Amino acid sequence: MNEINPKGTTAWCIEVGHGHVAAIGENHLRHLVDRPQLFAVPHTPAACGRVFVWNGEIIPVWDIPQSLGITDRPVEASVLAGVAFQLDRHAPVMVAGIALTAPPVRIRINDPAPAPLPDPAQAWRRIACACFMEGNHALPVLDFGKMFGVEPDLREPPLELEQDLGNEAVVA
Repeated sequence: MNEINPKGTTAWCIEVGHGHVAAIGENHLRHLVDRPQLFAVPHTPAACGRVFVWNGEIIPVWDIPQSLGITDRPVEASVLAGVAFQLDRHAPVMVAGIALTAPPVRIRINDPAPAPLPDPAQAWRRIACACFMEGNHALPVLDFGKMFGVEPDLREPPLELEQDLGNEAVVA
């Protein structure tokens, strides 16, 4: 049985479709929508070609399997994860959605030692900032700045893995 590690981290494991999973920081997940109604937006990249209307705002929705190039069809999202993030401490909070095939599962990260990205690794590099092992699976950590096409502010120091995952201290 694992003991709680005060230097550990809590995250959400998300099923994004076609057998792929990823991690997002615990504090990034703000809202879940069951069976969301998504709207296609013409002339947009396939990976972010749908939107969701939430509280009167139009929110972009990310489709990870399409961004990885493993399918040309949108994921049938049974759940939408509403996420909030800042690109640096002084930036405004941005909101986006991620299409999921199942509700997220809260995980306690026992050993956030780096792991190789799963296939297609080159595609994961475009949307992930790190990767670690969770059980027998490599779990890429999503980088919202990369995903939503916003260049990081190079004046800010890079975040540590624990900061990227929400600054919580727990273990699996």
